[in-house]
Amino acid sequence: MKEFLKYTFATIVGVFVTMLLLGALLFFTIAGLISSAGKKTVQVKDNSILELKLDYDIPERTNQDFSTMFDPEGNGMAGLDQILSSIEKATTDPKIKGIFLRTNINGSGYATILEIRNALKSFKSKGKFIYALSPYYDEKNYYLASVADSVFIEKSGSVLFNGLTANVVFVKGFLDKIGVEAQFIKVGAYKGAIETYTRTELSPENKLQITEQVNEIYRSVVAGIGESRKMDTALIAKTFNDFSIQTSQQAVKFGLLDGIVYEDQVFTKIKKRLKTKEEDDLNLISPATYVGSEEKDNNSKDKIAIVYAVGEIIDGEGNQSVIGSESMKKAIKKAREDKDVKAIVLRINSPGGSSMASDIIAREISMCKGKKPVIVSMGDVAASGGYYIAAMADTIIALPNTITGSI
Repeated sequence: MKEFLKYTFATIVGVFVTMLLLGALLFFTIAGLISSAGKKTVQVKDNSILELKLDYDIPERTNQDFSTMFDPEGNGMAGLDQILSSIEKATTDPKIKGIFLRTNINGSGYATILEIRNALKSFKSKGKFIYALSPYYDEKNYYLASVADSVFIEKSGSVLFNGLTANVVFVKGFLDKIGVEAQFIKVGAYKGAIETYTRTELSPENKLQITEQVNEIYRSVVAGIGESRKMDTALIAKTFNDFSIQTSQQAVKFGLLDGIVYEDQVFTKIKKRLKTKEEDDLNLISPATYVGSEEKDNNSKDKIAIVYAVGEIIDGEGNQSVIGSESMKKAIKKAREDKDVKAIVLRINSPGGSSMASDIIAREISMCKGKKPVIVSMGDVAASGGYYIAAMADTIIALPNTITGSI
């Protein structure tokens, strides 16, 4: 029995020590990846192409630690900040000749798409080219891609141009069946978010405001496509509404697409544009690799603090996807009291949330009055509490496709 216990204890100790060693090895490996990636110097070659792989829901900012940890080469999911910075830098970089855009976005809003689109238009205005390729085009992805010189779809790809819709889920019927009554206090006929729990269909007021939002975005999308492709907007809208384009071939014939190709065929076209040999490799560079490793000068005494307010507003601490009243209060207070910070830019992309948390954040912003200016930049949404905290700023800037209001 003693021998059994001895060997059992030795085995347990051995497993424990092994786990500690593996944990330490993993920690130092990750730390090494982060350290080496952060120190990497990028040498941009002549005739380079900025490659934008936008096949994910684009966050407001890049999570540097996460992307570096799992993608030390810097080809991970760039945030909107990094995407825009890379395009802006490439616009004046003589070594970047063009952009290869791959888009297959689903959840990102139309304001995000518009910001990227505007940056791409500025890039083109300098005489540089953009080629776009996607396995699938709906209105959102095509709206972004249409700014390119040539828009291609992959072989066996698909298109779905059928206008824009808004869908609201109602769960009141389910709640009634299980004996639950949802109780809310609201002010105003247009405060429609709670209707999913209190009604089985849209109120006239909520239906009106949703219809206006969808129509306004749709007009913007159709106008942008018409401008980029030099096509009649009324004809585009009619075609989309009639669902008369159902195949890639029909889209090519109508003039929305420039070809049905494989990726290597697009590369061949780019090489011809660059006047390089067919056997040469393209110098493709990702946004993260291009601008992510730049060393920034933090010694300046004239700084602008950028504070991100992204996600639902909650009480307590927050993170990159949730706005916490305590986290935001600390960030704004720190920027307000920093003598080197001359102004605060508050980037808001939020549908709102807790009224108490919103009030705490709003008060903290109001305390900046007379000390330093606060400029709000609205993303896809700045509604309810999201607009309430914005209202305390000195200046509010929104995009045509931003959904805002509804305090």
